Amino acid sequence: MTLEANSTDRKTPHAVEETGKENHENLDGGHQSFTGGLGLCPSSAPGLILMELKRAKLNLTRTTNDLSDIRASVESYNKKIEKERISLEKTRERLTLNSSKISSLEKELNQTRQKLQVAKDADIKGGSDNPMDISRELQRLSSEAEQFKKMGEAAKSEVFRAMSDIEQTKSRIKTA
Repeated sequence: MTLEANSTDRKTPHAVEETGKENHENLDGGHQSFTGGLGLCPSSAPGLILMELKRAKLNLTRTTNDLSDIRASVESYNKKIEKERISLEKTRERLTLNSSKISSLEKELNQTRQKLQVAKDADIKGGSDNPMDISRELQRLSSEAEQFKKMGEAAKSEVFRAMSDIEQTKSRIKTA
């Protein structure tokens, strides 16, 4: 086809066919310039052009569908990435919280070690290095504490009985 065939005037299929014949004749005669035509090949028959257009349309449809699939995949991956980002943030928060708990527990452990060392030092001075002795001493102190509680409760009940006796005596004196 020539540049004239590309003009904005619409050509009928018959005119396109004639143009194609002219191009073919020009090529046969060696007078056709490649810069004046659309391509390096002579114009094809309208049926071939139609087939090429259908093939191009099919390829365009496939490409469009492929792009649509790619976009859907990208969107799906973006959602997965966002979920992972949220999960990562939660994990970071838990890690920070756990790190602070670890620090707190380490401080508490160090304090307990210091107290234990002080207790061991006191036991060494007291002459007792045996952990069983410490355990027995703790049991003895616990039982003493229980005894003191019982004695306190007994004393409390004695006080209540004495107060009750005093009240009864007062009321008898008043009635006598």
